[in-house]
Amino acid sequence: MALLLPSGDRLVPRTHDDYAYQARAAAELVALTRDDVYLAALPASSNFAFGCPGILGTLTAGGNRRADRHRGRRRSACRSSRGSG
Repeated sequence: MALLLPSGDRLVPRTHDDYAYQARAAAELVALTRDDVYLAALPASSNFAFGCPGILGTLTAGGNRRADRHRGRRRSACRSSRGSG
């Protein structure tokens, strides 16, 4: 088992093979190629951003991914600039 995903009031077990198939099938469905870049706007830990086709599907197709590493700092900057206005 790879991990347990919360679904309502229960946990759903997901295997490595399950994730790999889902990512490959979703990447194929949307025709991802090595020229594609996936922008992870949602947290990478979310099921959608991780493998629908998400990060895994993009990497499986040979593409690249980008993530917002400075999201928390930007929020802080926005809060402080609003308060100084």
